[in-house]
Amino acid sequence: RAKKLWTPLSMMQSICDELSIDRQRSAVACQDSIIEALALENRPLFIDEADYVVESASMVEAIRDIHDMSMVPVILIGMKNFAKKIKRFPQFDNRVMQWVEFAHCDMEDARKIVSAMSDKVEIADDLLEALVAESKGEVRRIVVGLYQIEIYAVNNDKKTLSLKEFKGQFHLGHAGV
Repeated sequence: RAKKLWTPLSMMQSICDELSIDRQRSAVACQDSIIEALALENRPLFIDEADYVVESASMVEAIRDIHDMSMVPVILIGMKNFAKKIKRFPQFDNRVMQWVEFAHCDMEDARKIVSAMSDKVEIADDLLEALVAESKGEVRRIVVGLYQIEIYAVNNDKKTLSLKEFKGQFHLGHAGV
């Protein structure tokens, strides 16, 4: 995960930490170690919150070098308007193989999240619909709500749970109004 206060050196050292390789004292030495490790393992590099990376031309160029020299995919995960931010760096932008934009979850998506996460309780459609509506389809808030549902079900010895039975209130991190 990228950080707001990253410099090229701290970015390289963080990537070294994630790859479980020794940190070097210089950004160049770290980058060389990263390139070698990624190429040997044929392992892609994921960077979440990449909006912070594209604020710095030197960090963008460092990532481009990693991509070009390791020949592994680099997956950048950014927020809204991320594509517009990348366009400022044509030599980087023209390496983008695919843009994927995530939309808000619908019921079908929510069911997939439930099947991947929750094996302790069967959640009725009406409760799941309420959660999707309350969360406004945001994945992180749906996951938080599913955790709350699961805790409620376990604490009340329920194997299935409907909206009527769920006596709790979702606490999904929305600011109070």
